[in-house]
Amino acid sequence: MNFNLGLDSSDPEESRHRRLLYRSRDAAALPLIVQHADALAEVSSDDEFEVGLKALLTGFRALIQNPDITHD
Repeated sequence: MNFNLGLDSSDPEESRHRRLLYRSRDAAALPLIVQHADALAEVSSDDEFEVGLKALLTGFRALIQNPDITHD
């Protein structure tokens, strides 16, 4: 499955822009994004999509299995 968003992780300029983008996020709201900005900047868009989708599905599974979990 290929969902390429046109990001070229081998392009140093693209990596630099992505690193700045991830570092500029709100660290209180997205601490893992900010903390791992350097690693995320080097990930291909296909891998980024797959990791994000798996994280989302894992969260849904946790909510389904533990309906008493509450979030603000």
